[in-house]
Amino acid sequence: MANHVTIGSLNGALAPHFQANEAGAQFKGDQAVVLSGKTVTALTPAQQEALAAAFSGGRPIVLLNPTVAEVNQLHAVAGTGQRDPRKTPLARYEAYGINREPSGDVWQAVFLPAVETANVGLQIKHVDDDGRTVTGELSLGTKVFQAAQTGDTAARAEAVTKWIAEAGSRKKPETKAAKTKLKRNRSRAADTPGDVNELTSLASANVIQLFYYAGNPGQVNQYQLTSFTYSCFQQNTGESWFYIQNFWVMAAANAYVKSGDQQNYWYADNYSMNTWPTDYQSDPASVSTIQSSPVTTTGSTTTTSGVSYNVGGTVGYQDGGVVGSVSGGMSIDNSTTINIPDVSVSNNTNSSGNNANWSFSMPRCTGIDDGCVNSMTEPKAVSISTFQPLNQWIMRVADYAYSDFLDLTIQLNSEWCNSYMGECNIFGCNCDIDTQTWAPGFGPVNYSVPFPPHV
Repeated sequence: MANHVTIGSLNGALAPHFQANEAGAQFKGDQAVVLSGKTVTALTPAQQEALAAAFSGGRPIVLLNPTVAEVNQLHAVAGTGQRDPRKTPLARYEAYGINREPSGDVWQAVFLPAVETANVGLQIKHVDDDGRTVTGELSLGTKVFQAAQTGDTAARAEAVTKWIAEAGSRKKPETKAAKTKLKRNRSRAADTPGDVNELTSLASANVIQLFYYAGNPGQVNQYQLTSFTYSCFQQNTGESWFYIQNFWVMAAANAYVKSGDQQNYWYADNYSMNTWPTDYQSDPASVSTIQSSPVTTTGSTTTTSGVSYNVGGTVGYQDGGVVGSVSGGMSIDNSTTINIPDVSVSNNTNSSGNNANWSFSMPRCTGIDDGCVNSMTEPKAVSISTFQPLNQWIMRVADYAYSDFLDLTIQLNSEWCNSYMGECNIFGCNCDIDTQTWAPGFGPVNYSVPFPPHV
């Protein structure tokens, strides 16, 4: 049974996988809604009212095959208080969803079209007769992924349906302070004695989820970002503060194939994530990144991702549309342990002035030194399964940069490997380890987060 109603005809790659369930004239916004992007521009006044009621009542709204302009039309019609900042109004998403949870947190979901191309390279590792390893690198240009199968498209449609079904149960992560000390509720002031003025405990979150897809038919990997942004306004300085938590789910199992003991493909060997303020790139005087975590870590199975900072004086915030303030300062305090088996973490934050940048690298397959070297090691488990890193950072925005929204740009990069035995000597030993690398062409994604109330 469909967990939503539809308005008008559906179009786009995912449309055949959604059951038509036309909302009638009696529809008042009491169910989730799915419609095509182009339908947003042709809604009747009654349908517009129903969409606004659906959003305010916590019902998800999903657009299929929308342009950026149509997404912004939805924001205007439904009164979401959000926007899509991309300057290319005709660019399309495969699907877009928005939902206001009972907590007041606003969740957006962007389902990006499957990546069609990858940058391809080749690395050859050769062992000379004297035992020296010589490495050569070669670019093989851009390659095109094969056309998607029906099953791949159905899986992406299922991800949208699942997102709709999660309405009402989406939760923001709790900090240690929130778990142990939060006593506040909506019936009394935030700075009642005994309460802890911790940002994530008091303020609602603006949440955006990005769904990335890349791979050949039947071997499509899905990567997912859930980004939580909390903000507050420091009255005595006029500065705005943003705390961002990026939770990643990198599912690499679908693309992996093993072929005997002489070839492994496609396994992951690197993920990198870079985020910067779109309009203030390399301008730390206006927007600065002052803390970031995790730190660079090598040779450990776990690492700590945490921040700790205090914003002094009277601080304003927003909680589900309700504006509040505290007079004794606001803390931003969180610490989480993440598993990084066989992963090297590199924190490259502020490499271009004010960006938040990390890379996570896994070892490539190598030859097994058994006296002959004509077989190779297996990929590490983290390279062919699900890896879940967490990035978090704090940004300070100068008073003169205050606006309605802060626009951010995020760039995900990943690299897959196809490692195989290459040329051997006349005895069938000292074989080259050749590794072809594919880097799917994920483009940058722009999104906006509202500034905190100016109180």
